[in-house]
Amino acid sequence: MPFSLPLVSLVIFEGVVLVFFGVILRSMTWRNVSYLAIAFPLGLFYFVFLTTGFSLGLGLIITLVGIPLLVGMLAASHGLGELERLLTNQMLDTSVEHPERLSNTDGIWEKTKVLVVSSETWKRVLYLMLKLPFGTLSLVLLIITLSMFAQVAAPLVYQQDWYSETVVVWPVDALWKAFTIAIVGILVGIGLLHTTNGFARIWGVVANALLGPTPATSDSPTLGRPDPRLDLDDR
Repeated sequence: MPFSLPLVSLVIFEGVVLVFFGVILRSMTWRNVSYLAIAFPLGLFYFVFLTTGFSLGLGLIITLVGIPLLVGMLAASHGLGELERLLTNQMLDTSVEHPERLSNTDGIWEKTKVLVVSSETWKRVLYLMLKLPFGTLSLVLLIITLSMFAQVAAPLVYQQDWYSETVVVWPVDALWKAFTIAIVGILVGIGLLHTTNGFARIWGVVANALLGPTPATSDSPTLGRPDPRLDLDDR
């Protein structure tokens, strides 16, 4: 028996409603929110630490202190990148793999050489520097989201002068208007939670690209070797 158009429309509508409002009940949503909430302080710390350390190292490069300091900053960046990899995997449910190139190298000199020339090190430095603008955008997004949900209190405070002067840009002089603001605030806030999830997923992709291992290129065991098919005798 074929489904009627109204029934199909009702099922689709129910699905959309469940997806839209269900974001509040998903644990992943609040893990994403928590991750974005700590992104700004972490990004600020990384920016200050890296800019101070690298600037000091470059300024002292003519002395015997500058080069060891720069190498130390690269090692610290690699360690902070590893911390970020673990944090991202835990909170954003990503699967960023651990780069094995440095850990598989023996000897201090070899480790130092790999640390300096490896693209994985510099990608981690780039990631740490990008954390501040990402954290700033995250902070703005969370503040706007929180302010939208805060409108649920509008029916209780709409008669207060501070609310009319600082929160809304149009006069709210009736209870029905306050309820309208509360409903709109909740709907917009839920929509922003979806935006938050999307923003966190995008950053997960960035983390995977910058914190994970670099795809093998020149180190690939097959690069530069003749194709074994060319060794076959022509028959």
